[in-house]
Amino acid sequence: MGENREYNGMRRPLCKGKVLVVEDEPEMMALVSFVLKRSGYDVVQAADGMEAIRQYDMEHPDLVVLDLNLPKVSGFRLLRLFKRASPVPTRVIVLTALDFQEAEEVARSGADDFITKPFDPQQLLQKAEFALNRLPVVG
Repeated sequence: MGENREYNGMRRPLCKGKVLVVEDEPEMMALVSFVLKRSGYDVVQAADGMEAIRQYDMEHPDLVVLDLNLPKVSGFRLLRLFKRASPVPTRVIVLTALDFQEAEEVARSGADDFITKPFDPQQLLQKAEFALNRLPVVG
């Protein structure tokens, strides 16, 4: 997918896939992006729902890490959109402070997985790798 690159003076492995990080909190966006980039993912970012739609259409990510509480377009609406966007639905990991009702709605809306805030960076990497390596479900 890519070649070895330098990132903050560290040599990165080959690109593992393109990830769209959709998060409106700048510190959380920076942390999630750093963890993924350091591990070899190509990361694009969106801070609100409208930007997420634009980035999704332009970048065609392999995986979306999605906050639910977003300005302009809700994360639930984006989740449903991304899961219906192509013949092979995009993998989506929801990153949020879930309560029980939200967890049920996330499952019904088709998320591949979810991570609660605050999160363990190793858990994010494991779930991203698992989501990207699952066989696609068509139809």
